[in-house]
Amino acid sequence: MKTYQKIKERADRAGISIRELCRRTGIHKQTLDKWSRVEPQTLMYLERINDELGKQEDANLKKYLDERNS
Repeated sequence: MKTYQKIKERADRAGISIRELCRRTGIHKQTLDKWSRVEPQTLMYLERINDELGKQEDANLKKYLDERNS
């Protein structure tokens, strides 16, 4: 599976759009659009995306657990 598709699926699961992910990470949307055609070569961008999605996933889990325990 291509990197872009993995990012897209993970963002979908986290409930965040690609546009919002780009805004939060400071990565231009055209960069991610390019990755849908060509694999990325810059690890720094991938680390930013991973960090931001991790934050969102953690927030979603916390919200779920809080609602479950209420």
